[in-house]
Amino acid sequence: MSPTSAHTLPHAHRLVRGVCALLVSLPALLFAATAAADAVPPPPASCLEGAEGDSCHGGPFCKPRPCADVSACKGNETCEERMLCIGVVNCAGGWGPPDGGPFVDTVEGSCAGEVPCANGACKAVKVCGKPGGGPPDGGAPDAGPDAGGTGGGGAGAGAAGGSGAGAGPAGGGGATPVAPPAAAPAKADDGCGCRLGAPAPARGAWWLLLAAAGLFAGRRRTREVRRRIGLGLVGVVLLAALAACGDSKSKYRGDGDGGSGGGGSGGAGASGGGSGESPLVPGGTYFRSYDGVDYQDKSFPATVSDFRLDTYEVTVGRFRAFVEAGKGTQLSPPAPGDGMHPKIVNSGWNAGWNGALTENTKALKTALTCENHGTWTDSPGNDEKLPINCVTWYEAFAFCAWDGGRLPTEAEWNYAAAGGAEQRYFPWSSPPSSTTIDPSYAVYGGNDIEPVGSKPNGNGRWGQVDLGGSMSEWTLDGGGDYPLPCNDCASLVYGPYRVFRGGGWGSDASFLRSAYRLGFDASSHGYDAGFRCARTP
Repeated sequence: MSPTSAHTLPHAHRLVRGVCALLVSLPALLFAATAAADAVPPPPASCLEGAEGDSCHGGPFCKPRPCADVSACKGNETCEERMLCIGVVNCAGGWGPPDGGPFVDTVEGSCAGEVPCANGACKAVKVCGKPGGGPPDGGAPDAGPDAGGTGGGGAGAGAAGGSGAGAGPAGGGGATPVAPPAAAPAKADDGCGCRLGAPAPARGAWWLLLAAAGLFAGRRRTREVRRRIGLGLVGVVLLAALAACGDSKSKYRGDGDGGSGGGGSGGAGASGGGSGESPLVPGGTYFRSYDGVDYQDKSFPATVSDFRLDTYEVTVGRFRAFVEAGKGTQLSPPAPGDGMHPKIVNSGWNAGWNGALTENTKALKTALTCENHGTWTDSPGNDEKLPINCVTWYEAFAFCAWDGGRLPTEAEWNYAAAGGAEQRYFPWSSPPSSTTIDPSYAVYGGNDIEPVGSKPNGNGRWGQVDLGGSMSEWTLDGGGDYPLPCNDCASLVYGPYRVFRGGGWGSDASFLRSAYRLGFDASSHGYDAGFRCARTP
C-alpha cells in the first residue's frame, strides 16, 4: 500500500464516524426542540365559581364548566345561569395547530348586577356550581364580594346616531373565587393540542444528553470533526427554538411581500396599492356617537382594548389576490369561526352565511363591477391603488379573515375615528371640536374616487387615512341599540343590516362625522361600500 493510500484511510474512518454521530444526534435534538416547544405553564391558582383551571400555549386560563342540566354537575352542585365575563385565550403554539382551533373560552370575571366586564363580554352562561354562587363540592366557603342581582338597563344609539333604549339581561348568581379542582390523571392532550407527560424541560434534558453522547462517541482523533458538527447542530437547535417560539398570529398579507396583485400572494405590493401597515391603536374609554358639538349625549360609554387598524382601506390590488385565489365564494368560504374578535365569543364566521356569498369567482367578478360604478377591473391596470368598492359585508368579512385579521367592531372604528377620548368631530379635527372640512381633507360630495392615502390632511390620530370619506366602511356590528355595558363589545344580533361608518365619495359632509352611524344592507354591492381590517396586537 502506498503512503498516500495509508494516509487517506484514517480520514475516511473519521468522516464515517462523524456522519454516524450526526445521524444519531439529529433525532435526539429534534425531540428536544419538540419538547421545549410543547411546554405549557401550570393552571391558575384559583378561578371563579362556574369555572375550572386549565392551561395551554396561550397561558393559564379559567374555562367555563357548562351544563345543560344538573346531571352534568357533581355532588350537590346545581346547573345555574350566571352572568360571566367571557373572553378567549389563543392557545396556538407548539408543533402544529391545537385540536379544535386556537381559541378557547375563558372566564374573565363576573358581571352580576351592574358590574361591568373589565375584559371579555358579559354573557348569561349555564354552569355547574353551588346554589347561589358558593364554592364547588368539597371547597371551602368563601364570602366573595360579588353578589347576585338584576341586570342593568341598556341603551343605544339609533340607526342614524339617535338614541334608543333596550333592556339589559337579568342578573345571575354571585361569583366567588374558589380553589381549582384536584388535578386529574395525566392525559395525552391538554385540550389545546399540547402533548403532556413528563415535564417538557426534563424530557428535553434527557434528549440533549443522548445527543451529546452521540456527538462525542468515538476516538480522540475525531475531536475536530465532532467540534465542528457540534457547533453546527447548536445552530440548528437555536433556529428550531426560535421558530417554535415565534409569533403564531397571522401576518398582514401586505407586509412587504408585494407582487402585482397585493393581498395573499403578495399583500399590497408594488402595484397592489396601500402598504402593509396596521398601526397600534392604544385602548381606552370614550363615548360612542359623541362629539360635543352635534352629538352631546354621553349615555353610551365604551372601553376597547389595544388593537391594530389598517392604515388604508383595502385596495383593488389587495382584493385582487383574494379573488384570484378563489376565496370569498360559496366554493371557498371562510371556515367557521374565522375572523373572530379574540375577546368576543361567537363573533367569527358563521357557516350559515356561506349562501350569502356569490356562487363562484366568475360571479364575484361580475358583482364587483357594480353596474359600471365599481373600481374593480378583471385585469390589473391603473386602478390597483383605488379603494375596492361594491363589496358586501360578507365579502369584506371573508377577506379580513383570509388576510389574517377581522372586521373592526363599531366601538373600535368609532374610537379610532374620534381619536379616543379626544372625541374628534371629524377624524382630523384639531382642536377636536373643529368642524373644518374641504376637499383637501377627504374625498366626498360626489368627487372622483382617488387612490388611498391621497388626503394626508385628513389622517386620524393614530395614522389611519380616509376614515372620513373615500368609502363607507363595514364594521362587525349588526346595528340597532348600542350594547351596554360595553367592554370590547359588539352587537351580534344580525338582521339584514350592518353598521356603515365614515361616509363615502358620494356622501355629503355630515356623513363623515366621527359620531355618525348608518345601517346598510349586508348583501348589497353598494358603489361606496368599502372596508379596512382590524387585527390583534
